[in-house]
Amino acid sequence: MIPILLALAAIQSPVAAVPPAEAAENPAAVAAPDAAAEDRYRACTAQVRAEPLRAAETANAWQRVGGGLLARQCLGLAYVALERWEPAATVYEQAARDAAAARDPRNADFWVQAGNAWLAGSNATRAVQAFDAALATTTLSNELRGEVHVDRARAQASMGNASAARTDLDRALQLVPADPFAWYMSAALARRESNLARARGLERSRPGQFLFAIALESGAQPFGQFSDSHSVDGSSLERTCF
Repeated sequence: MIPILLALAAIQSPVAAVPPAEAAENPAAVAAPDAAAEDRYRACTAQVRAEPLRAAETANAWQRVGGGLLARQCLGLAYVALERWEPAATVYEQAARDAAAARDPRNADFWVQAGNAWLAGSNATRAVQAFDAALATTTLSNELRGEVHVDRARAQASMGNASAARTDLDRALQLVPADPFAWYMSAALARRESNLARARGLERSRPGQFLFAIALESGAQPFGQFSDSHSVDGSSLERTCF
């Protein structure tokens, strides 16, 4: 997932709902935040949009008086808005560990956010470690699990681990077969592997997915540097694939 989109999604959805089965299994593990805490979180994230530096100060102050996971979440978002990727990743990892200690299933979401922050900060090794931790949990939905495989593939490919990236992308296509980025990056990786037959087959099988991914990426480079020109459904498209 693109880190800034992850941040925006988190702003809109401050706390993932705890699955009923999980809550039943661990009745004392997850206490829903009270209304005052939710209001404080919304105010904090509104400040992230307007004044991210002030929001970081607000979240830190809140954390010092027991703001818990909501305060850490807002602090992470403030650091993301400031493009301070390492502090953001560190905050999310701390939140993940706190959530895990409390047997709170949200720990998986925090690991995913940490991984994306590390990836945005060009620390692929730490990103893979965070994504590994997320995938080791049992609380991810199949959809989010598939997205994590896509993200881990990006990290693996950036380190030159094409085989590991291929394994992740193949798994992602099983879990999120409609995801345009999974299809696009799978074809891009096939080109990197000089498997043009597979790349062209992927491109032709889902032309709409590729057009959508290309439009959203807007020049982003999923796997590094390599300018490639290819055809999707008869249209010549210039893309920086690697």
